Amino acid sequence: MRTTGRSQEQIVSALDELVRKRICILYIDEVIEIADRFWPYHRAAVGAPVKSRAGYVGRIRRIFLERRCVQSTFTHADEQFAAELHQMGVPVTDVERAILLGSLRKYAAIVNNGNRTPITSLHYFRGLLNEAGKNISPDYWAYIDQKIRTFEQQWGGFETRGETK
Repeated sequence: MRTTGRSQEQIVSALDELVRKRICILYIDEVIEIADRFWPYHRAAVGAPVKSRAGYVGRIRRIFLERRCVQSTFTHADEQFAAELHQMGVPVTDVERAILLGSLRKYAAIVNNGNRTPITSLHYFRGLLNEAGKNISPDYWAYIDQKIRTFEQQWGGFETRGETK
């Protein structure tokens, strides 16, 4: 902030505007990507691969537990599934996108059907990995991410045991 001469609030506001205007994409893991139409260079890869198993599983764990529609402790089964994905060479970006798709669909079910059942396992997103791995515009993923963020800001979340709303 010292470098820019701006407050954190001003920087966040400016970044939000860039995302709204689809000039850049803000991913869940706090990575900022300039949209293709504003990026004059050829992109070699979507994201830097995570080489270590522990680093990969840790990133998947963080991305998974970040969603408000998830109520889990990242179980041993989740860890094993994430390790399998690492061994198969599935990019973290594909797993993140599968989680985005599944979460958005869960939120749609909450809004449309009142479905109040949380996601409790990373396996919930298994069927979405192929869809998430397709070559889809980064603008689409930015749109999905923004929809999720908006819903999560407005939604109170799932009830905890013994709590009623």
